[in-house]
Amino acid sequence: MYSIFYGNNYYSSQMKVLSVSGTQVVVNFTDYPASGVYYGNMLMDVFSGSTNSTMNVLFAVSPGLSVGDPVFNGNSTVITSEQPYNCGPHSRPQVYTTFSRGSQSVRVSWDRSTGVMCEYEAYNGGTVFLGFKLDSTSLWSSSGSDSSSFVVASEISVALGLPLVVIVLFVYFRRRRSKARSRKK
Repeated sequence: MYSIFYGNNYYSSQMKVLSVSGTQVVVNFTDYPASGVYYGNMLMDVFSGSTNSTMNVLFAVSPGLSVGDPVFNGNSTVITSEQPYNCGPHSRPQVYTTFSRGSQSVRVSWDRSTGVMCEYEAYNGGTVFLGFKLDSTSLWSSSGSDSSSFVVASEISVALGLPLVVIVLFVYFRRRRSKARSRKK
């Protein structure tokens, strides 16, 4: 469940994962509980960052990003900070970045362990005109911390499906292998 601010209007919206195919995730945001507002399907590639949304809402990234990592493969936008802050009802380690798109300035954070968007704010002329804030989720336990990467993988599997878990593990082991190679040099 997200709180959404658009213009001068506030909504509660439920994000539903519709499908996962390779690195592409399709979701929709629907007004909740029942005003009937449907925002449409948003497709996003968590590897490249490409999306079909004109709103550029980056609702997911690869899990495990650290300061200095590119947000998406081949993208110049990097993670600029990491700190715990509320994501849903729990304090969670988050990664942050800011970037510009056209006349917009965007600040976004994701849960470091799962890659799910915690907060998104798009500014135009110094004023927030679009914002998302995660209010609640079933992706993690009530403790707010994950005891192992296997717990994270199983939680993601329940929410987004096995293909995304395979991608996450591929990216994790690729980075790990890359770091090991750079240490040997």
